[in-house]
Amino acid sequence: MAKLLVSLPDQDYAEFKKKATSLGLTTSAYIRTVIKDAEHRAKEHKEVLRAIMALVPTIAEAFGRTHEKDAKQTEGLAQRLMDCYVMERSDKHK
Repeated sequence: MAKLLVSLPDQDYAEFKKKATSLGLTTSAYIRTVIKDAEHRAKEHKEVLRAIMALVPTIAEAFGRTHEKDAKQTEGLAQRLMDCYVMERSDKHK
């Protein structure tokens, strides 16, 4: 079994311990639960981001059709939307 040493300020440790106790867990068990939950949320987050990226061409096509734009303009819009999405994502992770 691997061991992990975590250093926390006293106040943070007290909060973790209080929460663990309220759930009937040891502090270690509670921290393991928090880590597993974070991993699960990260996977869900990635799935949502992939779904958003998959919708970009559909949104551009719908806009193009409702505004009577040709395929080249619609493709340009899809690329611009994707560029904006990527830029927005990279700005949030700086």
